[in-house]
Amino acid sequence: MSTPGPPSPKSLPLFHNKRDRDESNGYGGKRSRVAGAVGATSGSNGGRPVSQGPSPRKSTLVGEGRSHSLNRDNHSNLLVNVKTYKDSLYGTLELEPVIQRLMDTPQFQRLHGLKQLGTSDNVFRSCTHTRFEHSVGVAHLAQRFAEGLRRRQPELGITAADVMCVKIAGLLHDLGHGPFSHMWDDAFVKRMGVEWKHETGSVNMMRYMLRGGDEGPAKAIDLGSYCPALDAKDVTFIEEMILGTPEDQRKGRSSDKEFLYDIVNNTRSGLDVDKLDYFQRDARSSVGDRPMDLDRFIELARVLPAEDQRGNRRRMICYPDKLWTEALGLFRSRMELHTLVYQHHGGKSVELMLVDAFAKADPYFTVPGTVDEKHPDGRWRMSEAIHDCKAYTRLKDSLVDLVTNDPHPGLGPAKGILERLERRDLYPCAGATECDFTKLGMAEEEVASEMVRVLRNGGRPLPPRRENDDGESDTDIDEEEGGAVGTYGITEASVVLEEEDIIVEFMHLHWGLKDANPVSKLRFFSKYAPMGPDTQGVRLDEEKYASFLPRVFESKKIRVFVRNTVKVDAARKALELFCHEHGCSSPSPLLSQDG
Repeated sequence: MSTPGPPSPKSLPLFHNKRDRDESNGYGGKRSRVAGAVGATSGSNGGRPVSQGPSPRKSTLVGEGRSHSLNRDNHSNLLVNVKTYKDSLYGTLELEPVIQRLMDTPQFQRLHGLKQLGTSDNVFRSCTHTRFEHSVGVAHLAQRFAEGLRRRQPELGITAADVMCVKIAGLLHDLGHGPFSHMWDDAFVKRMGVEWKHETGSVNMMRYMLRGGDEGPAKAIDLGSYCPALDAKDVTFIEEMILGTPEDQRKGRSSDKEFLYDIVNNTRSGLDVDKLDYFQRDARSSVGDRPMDLDRFIELARVLPAEDQRGNRRRMICYPDKLWTEALGLFRSRMELHTLVYQHHGGKSVELMLVDAFAKADPYFTVPGTVDEKHPDGRWRMSEAIHDCKAYTRLKDSLVDLVTNDPHPGLGPAKGILERLERRDLYPCAGATECDFTKLGMAEEEVASEMVRVLRNGGRPLPPRRENDDGESDTDIDEEEGGAVGTYGITEASVVLEEEDIIVEFMHLHWGLKDANPVSKLRFFSKYAPMGPDTQGVRLDEEKYASFLPRVFESKKIRVFVRNTVKVDAARKALELFCHEHGCSSPSPLLSQDG
């Protein structure tokens, strides 16, 4: 895809000259531009992102003093040089020049190399769609949603600039994902002891992209040259939509347009176009169908005053009460996809192995990034790359091949794990148990330690740990040649279970609101009620659909994987004893590696 330039006078034949065009659009003269460095810190910091959220202060690189109150609802400059894109779900989509320009960057093209479902394609072989197509799909739905509200409710004052901001937020909302998507964000980064969220990474990558990325100011993206109505406040608005900024901290839009924040990243009810896209896209590629036709959520939505969960009156996106079945089905689909696909033990086994491999490779494997005092050679470790956008741009799913082919001698252990993946020698799942782990008062690592101690003690009450004369931890457990003797008579050193042999995972599956009914967070209106200034959105009476509700909305489980396949039986016995000791249900075996 070639990079489009800003609209030129020749592309607008409706006007005889520039003055006529400016007056028709409401500009009334020379327009200033929005520089791509909006939100950047002052000074040179290479590709490193800022550590704080979007700042309301103005950048010196942003055009100031432009009055655009008369032109923000004008579409003429947004619809020239439009190109089309073929999507597998929605057919032919239109891409405006500003969308094309943002897509034609290394930061966005990187999404081609990030599978949407991470490691799930190791079980569901057709799950190979990427963050790229998902992001374009979300941008399309975001535009449809905003334009639909604008068309049905002109009194809301939604402008063309509002619609374009919502579309850009949908396009760029996943820029911050790392290799294998949530594996990186939820597992590897956490394993390395770093506090970080991919939404923060998305905003940092967007700022880096607008500043020109690796090529600097020469390739900076001036949004104002593509969409003259956009200014610095709009960029703040885009960032806040991606981050899910709390209501009392928002600067991009006033409270009379607060509903726009709920289109892409709905922190209020959880129903947004991000989910509408990936529920359909993921279901079709994994289990072979689409859960439902979700167009009605977009076509029938209205903005009405309603009370939120805290009793505050807000302008909220509401739906006809007849859509309660679709809403319930949508949240049920979330639970089913997590149960069948996202948390499948086969895909999770591959994910855990990749986390182990990357953690072992991290001290020795680096990627090129910004040169600074701490990195004079410009080389950044994987765990550091999230703090440097230049380095992070180079991290994709291909990281597996890069580590495998790197000659550094310290990468041997990591390569050993990756070679196991190629042989399909996966970490087996020893079993899972229904257990409310929140009541145990233990972290996952502590549960692993407890399992080992219970196994070594044969299920008897555990003696307290104490220090012996050598300063080592000791218990009243008989040992023979390094093998603990207990109820199961495990004495061979080769099958003695150690904490590092097992990985304990807490699984929390729910419909979207933990133990509560997620439909309770939505607001509805009667299709028979006249639309007027007094019409309000209301919470649907649960009695109307009680027979369709499940007995419980969440499931909490403990699942155990084993790094050493020789010790699967020992791990399963340890889990059984742990469940008996702590009142959990008997574990179910999940020994298949392939699902």
